[in-house]
Amino acid sequence: MMRPLKTTNNLLATLLLSTAATALASQAFAQELKMPPVPFGVLGLSKDLQPPMSASATPAATPVPTQTAIPTPPPAPEPLVPTQPATNASATPVPAPTVAPIPAATPAFALSVELAERITRDRGLSREDRDALTKFYDGRQGAPLWVDAKGINKNGDTLRAEFEKSVDYALTPSSYKVALSTETTNVGLADSEIAHSTAALRYARHARGGRMDPTALSNAIDRKAQLLPSAEVLAALANGKDSAETLRGFHPRHPQFEALRQKLLKHRAGETVVELPPAAASAPVAPNAKAKSQVQAQPKAPSAASIERKLVTNMEMWRWMPDMGAYHIQSNIPEYQFRVVREGKVVHTERIIVGKPVTMTPMFSDEMRLVVFKPFWNVPESIKWKELQPQLMRSSGALSKAGLKAQINGRDVDPGAVEWDLMDMRQVHIFQPPGPANALGQVKFLFPNKHDVYMHDTPTKNLFNTTVRSYSHGCMRVRDPLKFAEVILGNDKGWSREQINRLANTGPDNNEVKLDKKVPVHVTYFTAWVDADGKMQTANDIYGHENRVQLGIEGKTHLIAQQKEEKFAPPTREERARIAQQRRQTAQQQDPIGNMFKSLFNF
Repeated sequence: MMRPLKTTNNLLATLLLSTAATALASQAFAQELKMPPVPFGVLGLSKDLQPPMSASATPAATPVPTQTAIPTPPPAPEPLVPTQPATNASATPVPAPTVAPIPAATPAFALSVELAERITRDRGLSREDRDALTKFYDGRQGAPLWVDAKGINKNGDTLRAEFEKSVDYALTPSSYKVALSTETTNVGLADSEIAHSTAALRYARHARGGRMDPTALSNAIDRKAQLLPSAEVLAALANGKDSAETLRGFHPRHPQFEALRQKLLKHRAGETVVELPPAAASAPVAPNAKAKSQVQAQPKAPSAASIERKLVTNMEMWRWMPDMGAYHIQSNIPEYQFRVVREGKVVHTERIIVGKPVTMTPMFSDEMRLVVFKPFWNVPESIKWKELQPQLMRSSGALSKAGLKAQINGRDVDPGAVEWDLMDMRQVHIFQPPGPANALGQVKFLFPNKHDVYMHDTPTKNLFNTTVRSYSHGCMRVRDPLKFAEVILGNDKGWSREQINRLANTGPDNNEVKLDKKVPVHVTYFTAWVDADGKMQTANDIYGHENRVQLGIEGKTHLIAQQKEEKFAPPTREERARIAQQRRQTAQQQDPIGNMFKSLFNF
């Protein structure tokens, strides 16, 4: 007799369930034998997901059809054989087929599901961290790194112990506090696992300067945290032999960072790490002021708190520094000095003049590409409007007395034929040809950047003899630029000092010499460093950046006074007419060009 269709479907369903159960049991057995478990990538949608079948299990090629999908056959003819008599109640019944129970998911499988869901649910994760964590645990097939079935493992304990030591690296241990769960449920273990991983990512980010956005501290700070990709951090922690050592390796590799850190540890241990620096004003004074007014009467000994802050803030600024290169130039603003470094050794050093506190020399890095001998000086727009035009309104002879020339549409113009009080200075190109009085001297060194800052010679050599040397509009003036050119071009092209002198004295005007190999230039702001003798040296915080960095470390950037970026907007014609009228009423004809140059170059 034909078996009823409903019974057939039940048997097929039973067979499929039995196959799935067998596959899962095989998988669990494979896990016990350390065979590869279920890929983490198939998880994370819901806890109700059925465990995947093992690779050996073969799914049914065609789904079981439903009863309504089969057309009703015609009635079968009566059988020719006699009908068997019905069995009586005492006859033994045919046993129903048994269905093998589906085994519960293994603990490792269940934990991997919780990890996936925990990562998905955590709203505090950045997109980069979430993606990195997902891929990290996917690559580990959902296996945890910091916990096991009993709770937090030795690896997790080592990690947290190193978090507590972060103070030795000028970090804050409370930033990496991991909430410990006593639960050994899958939910509790997953929470502990992700908490350890996210704290480790935060530590690595802070170790590389990510506690703040440096550019938010000041318009004159053009630096960024040297962050490592989250995936790289997690991989290093998983592959390293010691998670504590791996964490320490995330800090800057710059020798000065470690030298300052050692001074910090000694200072906290009560040792004297810095001697009283020479007396010096923290702000520039007039260059023609008396010598006694350029120094404080008697400097006070630095307090323990001020030394701590100086060390911590300078270590923080080192976290923003890129790889400086085996051969590089470092111009340190508060030190009023630059140095050329080759393979870790200083091969040349020289004094510089930097920007005033109102026209700060910015912190940034770029590459030197050109050395220009006998350069022209093109007067910047802001100087033309703010400082030069008022002098020209009083006397059109101001240009010739200063050795400046004017052009309109590429043609020389007679300054006496121009109505300077109404002139739109944007239409006038004012420049200074090469010569002894040229504002840029005999040579300039270009490392093109958005700040339009470069290094150059200057005719005002007397300012290099002062202790405080922050007098420029932002560029850096070099005391002995020809020696600097000899060092750079000697290394790049093998040129001698005689060749340098010839180019500077008798060579063509505005002679650009392109370097064969670009030289990294790092304009820094370090107020503390360790010299070759192992002594800590300090400099005055001339721009106030130390305080800004400290507020950033404390998460109080909102307390930093907002700097108004100086964007020069030329006055309208009506404004120029009004200003001209006012200036004519108060104009004084006494030494106009002298006043201008005192303002520009601090004569």
